[in-house]
Amino acid sequence: MNRQEYNRKIISKLDKFIEKFPDWRFGQILVNCGIIETDLKGLTEGLFAKDPFYEESETTYNKISQSYNKFIK
Repeated sequence: MNRQEYNRKIISKLDKFIEKFPDWRFGQILVNCGIIETDLKGLTEGLFAKDPFYEESETTYNKISQSYNKFIK
């Protein structure tokens, strides 16, 4: 599969998360489905997000697929 095909599959799975969890904000969806990874560095430092800018779409798709199987039955 090429990058564009993976991107379309990611969008499809995101759409299912939006339908299943209408009260989640978009940022929550990205974190909860594994696209954005966070790391709590302490209460005074706050929550940090890992930038997935260079992550290939195949890797992102694999992350969201794992979360999809956990949240959406």
